[in-house]
Amino acid sequence: MPGIRFGYLKWFVFVGLMIIHFFSKISLVKIPNTNFPVAAVNVGIFVGMSLLYVVMIRVYGFHINPVSFKEVYGVREVYRSETGRIAGYAITWLSKIMDMFIMTIGIMRGQLLLLFVGILGQVYVYSVSGHKSVVLSMGLLFVVLFCLRNSGKTFGINFVWFMVGFVLLAILVDIFNDNIAFTEVFTRRMLLLPGALSSLFFDFFSTHEKTYLGHSVLGFFVDYPYKVSPSHLIGFTYFGSEKMSANVNMWADAYSAFGYAGVIAFSGLLGCVLWLYDSIAQKRNFVLSVALMVMPAWSLVDSSFIIALFTNGIVIALVLNYLYRSDLWEGNKHVSAKNLSNTV
Repeated sequence: MPGIRFGYLKWFVFVGLMIIHFFSKISLVKIPNTNFPVAAVNVGIFVGMSLLYVVMIRVYGFHINPVSFKEVYGVREVYRSETGRIAGYAITWLSKIMDMFIMTIGIMRGQLLLLFVGILGQVYVYSVSGHKSVVLSMGLLFVVLFCLRNSGKTFGINFVWFMVGFVLLAILVDIFNDNIAFTEVFTRRMLLLPGALSSLFFDFFSTHEKTYLGHSVLGFFVDYPYKVSPSHLIGFTYFGSEKMSANVNMWADAYSAFGYAGVIAFSGLLGCVLWLYDSIAQKRNFVLSVALMVMPAWSLVDSSFIIALFTNGIVIALVLNYLYRSDLWEGNKHVSAKNLSNTV
């Protein structure tokens, strides 16, 4: 009865979401502002971002050559063959955090140069990596900023309608072009695939040994029972491809690590992190605080909690929002961090 057993996982995910919601109701703590001079923080951010681009340019060279979504797979093969750990971190942190950060400041403060630099950076990263998510992230950022009007009070319903509109538009464009290119991106990849892969992770790890994060942060303490990572294991088992990485959301990954207990535990940890972020954000610009978490939060759909926390930028967003004094912007409006937590 695999369908019924998978239903149990859905209920545990629901409980996990309720736990996260519970943390949004806990009173926030007052975190004192940093004593670093504003100019020093700004210079530090500029230098850090520049160093990330230096790493990219040294490894890949500098070329702006964005290809169509149909041609990205050839670019990805070259990217994978050339990418080391440090270069991989540089690309991820630039595309998910720093470029989005710069673009948001440019939009909110009317500084077109910053907006141009952020967009150019994303185009460069896309030209190097061929990751569709880099292009889609810019569209997602603009949609989120639009939906945050009126202090985010109608964010949820506005965002849902935008997503419905994107799906319908993708269907109409594909009907007109007689292919499935846009439906593949906006419907299958973004909406259907995460759910399908969750069922595959549950199907495998409900009858096989759990990972206990032996491939990750607990590698020194437990014996990992498999030769490849969980995502590659599922890719090979169900799709027959040794190269396929079946990335899955944080709850399915948590189940693969510790079963139902992992779903509850990682939901609680995420709730703690978001509560801490809300505590920082209550003294920062509301819109910028949300924008910094757009891609890290979205990464929870197709990566583990640990990867989203460190590799995909949740920690960086938290530190950056604390150090960068957006509360000093002229005309800045503070909005309840309760709204921020519910938005993210």
